[in-house]
Amino acid sequence: MLEFIQQPWTWWVSGALISAIMFLLIFFGQSFGFSANLRTICSAAGGGKFVKFFDFNWRSQIWNLVFLIGAVLGGFIASHFLSDGNPVQISENTISDLSKLGISAPTSAQPDELFSIESLFTLKGFFNSSTWRINGWFWFALCRWLHFWSRH
Repeated sequence: MLEFIQQPWTWWVSGALISAIMFLLIFFGQSFGFSANLRTICSAAGGGKFVKFFDFNWRSQIWNLVFLIGAVLGGFIASHFLSDGNPVQISENTISDLSKLGISAPTSAQPDELFSIESLFTLKGFFNSSTWRINGWFWFALCRWLHFWSRH
């Protein structure tokens, strides 16, 4: 069974699974989105005291936070225990296109120029949307800033 899980899967398997989860969430009346967790986190951190948008019952969204934590844990388990450690296999054309953008061929699952700790403090890393989503403190600081300017 473990060998079956560890083999490369075609792209449409994950697409079908994600679609099924989305359909079930919509069917049961839940809204879904990882970025919605940023609103929940800001609300839980007290952002509702400063900005009305974050003033809601964040406890009703705990299921979404659990989903987020499960996705992060699942990614950790998959990358550390279910992968063979080889870099992702991409075509030569893709490698050529990436090099034109200043990104080297990945030696792991993601290019280091975009997803390393060092890239967090570069302009390219700052504007990378994944980096923005990881940095919840940025959103909370933005909430505080908006609150400050809304009063002046």
